[in-house]
Parts: sequence; C-alpha cells; structure tokens
Amino acid sequence: MYPNPASNYDEVTALFPGKAKRISIKNIAGKEVALKNFIAQPGGVRIKLQNLASGYYWLIIQTSENIYTNKVLVLSKQ
Repeated sequence: MYPNPASNYDEVTALFPGKAKRISIKNIAGKEVALKNFIAQPGGVRIKLQNLASGYYWLIIQTSENIYTNKVLVLSKQ
C-alpha cells in the first residue's frame, strides 16, 4: 500500500492478487468508517481518504481466497 503515511486529501493504492469482494476501513478501535470513494483496478484498489481524521486506520480487503489487512497512518494536510 502506498503512500503510507498519507494525508486526508490523498488517495492510497493497495495492491493484492485477485478481485476484492469487500473493502472496509476501521479506526484503530475497530469501528468501521464510511468508505465512499474507491476505484477498483486490476490487482488492486485506489481509495480516497477525504474527511478522515488524523490517526491510524486498518484497511481490510477481502477476496474469495484471502483477507488482506494493512495499517495506514492518515495525517491532516496543512
């Protein structure tokens, strides 16, 4: 996943094999955060981080074969 850390005006790209069946973002406490803007692409997905507060989040991508989890740090853009 890149970039990491990212600003809350950026988008991150996560690369993984297969096709995503479900994508979610959870805050560090495990509460799911609304995921509004993402673009599926072959072998990955691009996710806009607009309106996320600064902090750590878990990006969880589920395919038919696996579940991929990655921690991302979101920073407020100054």
